[in-house]
Amino acid sequence: MPGCRILSMGLALAVSVGGVIGVAVGLAQPPASGVQEARTTWARPGVAVVTSKPLGFANDPSKEPGFKAGGMFTELLSGVPDTLNPLTARKGVERRAEGLVMQPLARYDPMTLELRGILASAWQIDPAGLWMRVKLNERATFSDGKPVTAEDVRFSLKDLYANPKVMKPGSAIDLSELKSVEVLAGEVVELTFSEKRLTNTIGVLTSIAIFPKHIYSGMSPEELTKSTGFLVGSGPFMMKGLGTDPKNLGGQWVPGTTEIVLTRNENYWGPKPPLDAVRFVAVADAGARLKRFGEPDVDAMIPDADQFQKVSGDKELLKTVSPLAVTSANSLWMGIAWQCGGKGGGTGPTTPFASQDVRRAMAILIDGNEVIRTIFSGVGSPITGPGNPRLRWYDTSLAAPTGPVEEAKKLLASAGWKDRDGDGTVENEAGQPFAFEFIYENRESFTKLGEYLTARCRAVGVRCTGTGLSGTELTARLKARTFDAATVGAAGAMDWNPEMSWHSKSAAGEGRNYWQWKSGAADALIDAGSAELDITMREATWKKLHGVIASEQPVTFIRVSPSLMLVKQTVGNVTKTRTGVLTEEFFKMAEPAAAK
Repeated sequence: MPGCRILSMGLALAVSVGGVIGVAVGLAQPPASGVQEARTTWARPGVAVVTSKPLGFANDPSKEPGFKAGGMFTELLSGVPDTLNPLTARKGVERRAEGLVMQPLARYDPMTLELRGILASAWQIDPAGLWMRVKLNERATFSDGKPVTAEDVRFSLKDLYANPKVMKPGSAIDLSELKSVEVLAGEVVELTFSEKRLTNTIGVLTSIAIFPKHIYSGMSPEELTKSTGFLVGSGPFMMKGLGTDPKNLGGQWVPGTTEIVLTRNENYWGPKPPLDAVRFVAVADAGARLKRFGEPDVDAMIPDADQFQKVSGDKELLKTVSPLAVTSANSLWMGIAWQCGGKGGGTGPTTPFASQDVRRAMAILIDGNEVIRTIFSGVGSPITGPGNPRLRWYDTSLAAPTGPVEEAKKLLASAGWKDRDGDGTVENEAGQPFAFEFIYENRESFTKLGEYLTARCRAVGVRCTGTGLSGTELTARLKARTFDAATVGAAGAMDWNPEMSWHSKSAAGEGRNYWQWKSGAADALIDAGSAELDITMREATWKKLHGVIASEQPVTFIRVSPSLMLVKQTVGNVTKTRTGVLTEEFFKMAEPAAAK
């Protein structure tokens, strides 16, 4: 494929931009890209110190044919962000700028998936998981040229991410077990924790963006949470036209603005990117996005499945455009969640899906392969749990419930749903018909999914009514638990943290167990796995949890979808790595790549 290469086969992650600082927690004590130091002056004695090799390009763009520095890269996004604030962002589209502007202490190497220091040059982790000591890279600076210090780390952790006035309940980043953050020297910081959990230590290294205290300390908690585009960090790019005065936010990005423009950080302490600027343009309508992609100032776009398949099969278009599909550990999965508890958080009626037999009957009716082929244009792979086979904890031996329609009817009958009056609809003992609403985002593919489910349910005497909603409306219904069945989805993770979505205690309040599934077996496994620092032991526990979820079917999983992108061949160094493609390593070619 012209302009694209695969440098690493095997485990691949979704197409990402700049190694987006996401919510997924990384490997606990994984192999590091450095060495174990024998002695240091800053470290605790008796505990190994892990050091990291210097930050560099995954694939040096200057070594690629047609290299030329300068120019702007423009990508059309399929979603519209509501904020760019790392403290409040939830959607992937809202984190595209963050991944290029902000940096964590460590990140997974895109070539090897080894944990690699970014702002941190070395660290120690207590074998019992109750403390961590970090030494910062002496070269690291923010975009205004001021050094990244241990006080910036303390400020980011304690004053921002662990501050309930800043972070809303239910945030994907939970620092409730962070006891203290102590600055030991200008470049050394020590963290202590109240419990041994996977979200501590390595999670802090990989999931927390470090903010410059000398800038953000001038903002009140209310100003911090209401800010939508005040983004200042240590990464290779910076927000165009944005100053560093938090009291003068006139230049910050605001919702409703379709363009996000980043310029190269000339003070960047790492290898400077070839591009002068990166521009993201939100175009929600797929047809309008494809039309805009034809304009000369656009370099890439996120297509829908039909567009991707059309371009992939067009020999003429393939002379100038490269279609990229990257399925990886953090690729998005989707499925249908069944409301297992009382609607409205327990205040409303119980749905038929409180019965495991009913949920399994629904799973039999849904053929993942057929749905992928007929509704999603063949893009994606069937799955049985919240992840995909590229994840080490994913149990590939599990199979989705299958069988003839008669098997589904038997399961419904065992749960008390039978056609008692011969009208073709099953009823319970009280004579109430089995009727439910299936809600989904108002998009063509999901509308077709609604029609598919309605037809399949009709075959067993169940009435299904599909309702398309806006993304905002769907999210509100999910959070309120006011649904019978709904489409759900999330990104996978190299090391899964299932507590917020699959534990019983997350069925209420700000937890993301919107389907209110409560399983003692699952809770015990989540509690055990969350406290396990040994990666092999923890993955074995998560594999068992995958089995429980697949058996009880609180969610019927349909597919994992690859990240799709169309890139013009005037863009160089579009390299697939294990963490996706890296926008900061792109360049605009001196001459377009010759088609192969």
